[in-house]
Amino acid sequence: MYRNFFPSINKYNKIIFCDNAGGSQLPEQVLNKTAKFLVNNYVQPNSNNILSKKITNDINKIKIFTNKIINNKNGNIVYGSSSTQLFYNLANSLDNNLLSKKSNIILHNFSHESPISPFERICKKNNTEIKWWNLENNKDKYFLNYDNLFNKIDDNTSLLVLPHVSNILGNILDIKYLNEECKKINRNVKILVDGVAFLPHGLIDVNDLGIDYYGISFYKFCGLRVSALYIKDIEEIENQNHYFFNNCNKDHITKKLELGGWNFESASSLLGLNDYIFDISKEYNSNNNSKNLSRKQIKFAMDKITNYENSLTKEFYKNINNNNEIKILENGNKNKIPLFSLLFNNYKSYNINLILNELGLICNNSTFYCDRLFDDLNLCKKNGVLRISLMHYNTISEVKKICSYLNMFKKFNLNFSFEEYNIKPTLLVKDSFNLLKKDNYYDNERYRAFSLINIKNIDSMKVVGDLNFYQSSDYNNYNGNTLRKYQNINNNLLNDSSFKKYITVFKNKITKESGEKPKFIQIHQIRVNANCNDNKVTPEGIHQDGFNIIGILCINRVNIKDGINNFYDKNKTQIYSKMMESGDFIILNDNDNFHDVTDIKVNNSDQIAYRDVFIFTSIS
Repeated sequence: MYRNFFPSINKYNKIIFCDNAGGSQLPEQVLNKTAKFLVNNYVQPNSNNILSKKITNDINKIKIFTNKIINNKNGNIVYGSSSTQLFYNLANSLDNNLLSKKSNIILHNFSHESPISPFERICKKNNTEIKWWNLENNKDKYFLNYDNLFNKIDDNTSLLVLPHVSNILGNILDIKYLNEECKKINRNVKILVDGVAFLPHGLIDVNDLGIDYYGISFYKFCGLRVSALYIKDIEEIENQNHYFFNNCNKDHITKKLELGGWNFESASSLLGLNDYIFDISKEYNSNNNSKNLSRKQIKFAMDKITNYENSLTKEFYKNINNNNEIKILENGNKNKIPLFSLLFNNYKSYNINLILNELGLICNNSTFYCDRLFDDLNLCKKNGVLRISLMHYNTISEVKKICSYLNMFKKFNLNFSFEEYNIKPTLLVKDSFNLLKKDNYYDNERYRAFSLINIKNIDSMKVVGDLNFYQSSDYNNYNGNTLRKYQNINNNLLNDSSFKKYITVFKNKITKESGEKPKFIQIHQIRVNANCNDNKVTPEGIHQDGFNIIGILCINRVNIKDGINNFYDKNKTQIYSKMMESGDFIILNDNDNFHDVTDIKVNNSDQIAYRDVFIFTSIS
């Protein structure tokens, strides 16, 4: 919707922007107005010269627009570089009034840290009690219990901090209802709402919500990095600025929190955001060409955006719901923005993000400053979640493509056990094992390389980034749940004739069994040295690797005996054994079968002894 207004989207038309919760793209209206502001009005405001009058007039327009976008009628707006900065200033200004030793406040664990740490820090200093309203977990079903929140409020509760929407769950809280119910219990409780993640997706009406503080950041909604904080009653705020603002008049009272002023250059983008919202809601009042945006016109535009984005959310669930590899981190509330934080059963979000980036998706993996939630749910912070976050300029076809890529990571129903091949390796392939570095994650003499390989075109295969390897402890009881880093596969291998044959055979088998042409596979190159006390090839024992299809390719057996590959059905009953020689290649259904390798032994102890193999795995 309205994609033609966005130069970056038109320039990079093969890229899908789906990290919009981290910051949106900029429409031409914003770019033009910001450039015009910097060229024509770049002087100090509030002076009598002609240029200063122009910039002062623009700043007044910025303030009018901000008031309209959140429907502020009687409160005050404070500007700053970020919501985090504004929340810190607010916390310090409330230090003596709200955060005393006798009072308590309520914080939460399920959204961005921005409004949490500032108040936690002051409370620790003042010995103010902190109560936590946290996301609850029942058999991996997450939910928020409103009654538990209400039960935490008492006569001494001075402040409640909430997100309008969690930047990691994507679920919208009923702020108006929560405000009303909480103030029925304690009419003096102040409510602070972090509206940063909600701003691009719905209509904000601070007057209707009835809350006391509300923070937003415009770079989340087609603007530059400038933030605003609504304060219902700024008279209660202690001055954090220069001493001469202690008793400033009403026109300058916001300076109590605007330390050093605010960034007019970034704020000028709001002049363009005004024009953008006007242009996308022209049909509301087609006769109005003055760009004088009304509150009703803003409501028309935001309702239109919300309705359209609901269709994106619906399409995402429609296309992803049958993927048994993916779990969406959310609280079960169906009222949701198009934001999806994904957990994977047997993959690291980092690795999947790398693959999706290679496919042209701009997404990200992180905790997204929700570290408390990861701690409480015992989730890996280094891995984070893969977050897909959409805006009104994304399309249904993009959602389908995103889901098609995500659905590469799922379990298939396969109708084979294993197949055998023999393709003799070249000398280059054999000698490449001499370049391997020691595997520091095993105690024995093991050497290893590992890479994600783009195999879309066999004749132009390439290593993709620096991929970490991860297996769940469900599959690897020896090294599971460990993020492992190895050297990359040597690029010279990818041009070798025999190596291309191995990849082609493996790729064709995946296509035949799954019905999908793989774009990537993972390759492990492993040498196990038998000249040591620990010569176990598979210390994890009988196991699966956690992928749909794997390929085991033997390249070298030098001065060893045993090292027999055993294969088992899903009941771990042995179905086949083979002493694999150079060029032997077995492709295995890893969903329904298990495997192991017997320990290798040295034939002649005076000579070096080792076994060299490649392991190919489908990425799903």
